[in-house]
Amino acid sequence: WVPALWTVYHHQGSRQVLSVSRFSLKLTFIWAIAYSLLWLSSLQTSETFTLRLLYLNGLLTSAYILVCLGFMFRVWQRKN
Repeated sequence: WVPALWTVYHHQGSRQVLSVSRFSLKLTFIWAIAYSLLWLSSLQTSETFTLRLLYLNGLLTSAYILVCLGFMFRVWQRKN
């Protein structure tokens, strides 16, 4: 997300690069909000429900990382 923020902030690159950078920032923002909400919710519930929320949080983070790796692979291959 740091290179994407740099690209958007300095308006570097083509339209396609800026579009991908904006999408990356949106995806990161959505993940951060969901991660925070799940983590904060887990602090205020019973132990069993806390474990489930933290497990869901781990799944969400793993999915986020896999999606980011997929995007990096597609950029590396120069695909749309």
